[in-house]
Amino acid sequence: MKQETNTKAVPPEAEQLRVLLVEDSELDAELVMHELARHDLVFTTKRVWREPDLVMALADFAPNVILSDYSMPSMNGLRSLQIAHELASDVPFIFVSGTIGEERAIEALKNGATDYVLKTNLGRLGPAVQRAIREAVDREARQSLEVARQQLATILEATPDFVCICDVNMMMKYVNAGGQEVLELPVLPKGGLRAEEYLPPTTREMLMQTAIPHVMKFGTWRGETELMNARGQFIPVSLVLIAHPNPDGSIEFLSTIARDVRDRKEYESQIRYLANYDALTGLPNRSLLQDRTAQAIRHSQRSGNPLALLVIDLDRFTLINESFGQAVGDQVLREAAARIQKLARDEDTVARLSADSFVILVVDVERADDALILANEITDAIGMPMVFDDRELQVSATAGVTLFPRDGEDMETLLRNANSALHRAKHQRHGGAQFYNSEMTDEAVNRIEAEANVRSALRRNELVLYYQPQFEAGSRRITGVEALLRWMHPGRGIVAPAQLIPIAEEIGLMPTIGDWVLQAACAQAVAWDKQGYEPIRMSVNVSVSQLHTGNLVERVKWILKSTGLPASRLELEITESGLMDNVAESAKVLKELKALGLFIAIDDFGTGYSSLSYLSRLPIDRLKIDQSFIARMIVDKNDREIVQAVLSLARVLELDVIAEGVETAEQLEFLVANGCPQAQGYLVSRPLSQEKMNAFLVMRKDLSGE
Repeated sequence: MKQETNTKAVPPEAEQLRVLLVEDSELDAELVMHELARHDLVFTTKRVWREPDLVMALADFAPNVILSDYSMPSMNGLRSLQIAHELASDVPFIFVSGTIGEERAIEALKNGATDYVLKTNLGRLGPAVQRAIREAVDREARQSLEVARQQLATILEATPDFVCICDVNMMMKYVNAGGQEVLELPVLPKGGLRAEEYLPPTTREMLMQTAIPHVMKFGTWRGETELMNARGQFIPVSLVLIAHPNPDGSIEFLSTIARDVRDRKEYESQIRYLANYDALTGLPNRSLLQDRTAQAIRHSQRSGNPLALLVIDLDRFTLINESFGQAVGDQVLREAAARIQKLARDEDTVARLSADSFVILVVDVERADDALILANEITDAIGMPMVFDDRELQVSATAGVTLFPRDGEDMETLLRNANSALHRAKHQRHGGAQFYNSEMTDEAVNRIEAEANVRSALRRNELVLYYQPQFEAGSRRITGVEALLRWMHPGRGIVAPAQLIPIAEEIGLMPTIGDWVLQAACAQAVAWDKQGYEPIRMSVNVSVSQLHTGNLVERVKWILKSTGLPASRLELEITESGLMDNVAESAKVLKELKALGLFIAIDDFGTGYSSLSYLSRLPIDRLKIDQSFIARMIVDKNDREIVQAVLSLARVLELDVIAEGVETAEQLEFLVANGCPQAQGYLVSRPLSQEKMNAFLVMRKDLSGE
């Protein structure tokens, strides 16, 4: 065994070719090396001619190419090929022989030889070696690529991430096992699946308008979006989109790597929840309350509607913890939170401010009283017994109330002032709720009491009707009566309508009270008929809320039927301002009422802003001149001219007229002189109770001689 190196200069960066010569002739070996050098090959050689040496050389020398004689005394060429194939199958093996024939050469090639070169034609040796080396290098590269491909395929199939390859038409040609699991995909058909079937509409729009144009220009796009699995569930993913170009620059295909981030999103959601909500009660904490209060203040500034901040404090809560333990204290807090939430509106925010303190942010407060009512309802609710594990606890609470913008322009100021109101309520030893402004608390309490009294008035039969006669201006013959509502308060006596009706309107009770008035008035008219009095018209006032509730016509129809009063004996009085609130709706309702056969009068005429064009088209029968004009017309030229103008207008429109508030003979004389047909007022009679009206009718009956 002999090793030699050719004497040709070798560049430092060049790698020497290791040539193993299996040759027993030293002369032939020299010829082979000479031929290789002639083709500018840089190499080192090792020569062997016995089998053990060949085995050792294959292990130690690690040749790049093997050049072997075919016939040697100590070793057959085919045996040399067999050993090389077993120990170095990737190394090119070329026979260089003078005795090999065509049949042997073919057999050698079949057994794995790379080539053969005759010693008589060594000119082929250099090119044959170069070609064999190139092919070996290419083969090794292909094998390396195949190994890498297989390794990559193994990695892709093992990763839980979604990996997909799409053509330019967005057909999925490959989806790894992780991707199939994420999307719950069926077996991928041979032709692929359309990617858009697994993309929510928002993702499709984002890909088409943003991601794909970007990746076509820059090669990659990264972002977060959603995929949709086979069951239609949306899956949040972190996604990378890659464009793979052809040599000409056109896009051959697109690949996608998407990671399911549901766990991360859930974790982030939990973090956000913990940052904004109280862990014990589930209520918003101070941070979220701050944000919502800032939003509510901006809304209040735009809408002009105030907001309220209610601070609710559990009284002596520390004593509960010390006496029964923190576990019971936590139960109390959760129960208090639940009771507060039950009373708050959906649009309001209930928050836990501190250990035993809650806050309610109330938006779009219509009246300040409403905030105090809510605060008292909450303290009352918390004060109801709480039962835990067969143990009954009595917990009390106190509340302080502030209003934006009156009591502060930011949350901190509103909270500070609400706490001041709360502490004042505690020190007064009666708890409950108080406004920051103590005077406002007194006003609100009075208002709340008044509302409660109004609500109970109807229930306790404290409402009664008085009747004021209406008469012909010239003869003073009675033609009808106007039913007037009075409140017989058990402690205050008769309460004027001005103190009853506005409150009833605000709390939405007026339609119910109006129904009662109409029912009672119609029933009384029928009762007088049965008592033998001359039939007269019953005039009843209708409020704005009644007019626009939507069921006035049906209610009037039912009351007329249930009482038996003919429609022609009923007159409904509607204020001029009430009609003009919604002219189109008012006209529709009036036409339906008129179709029943009753009479319609416009009350307080002249005090509103009605249009004559509307007035001429409304189905009305009578105008009632407001008593303010009647009271001043004798001494005030303007009021006198207004009365004369109304009378002239009524004649043109062919409407009846009645003057209200006639108290002197001089007023009545002026009205008669100017053609006013009817009047009512103290000159003839004040409003009378039912008993006194009965007596009045008896007297009139006696005076008429009937």
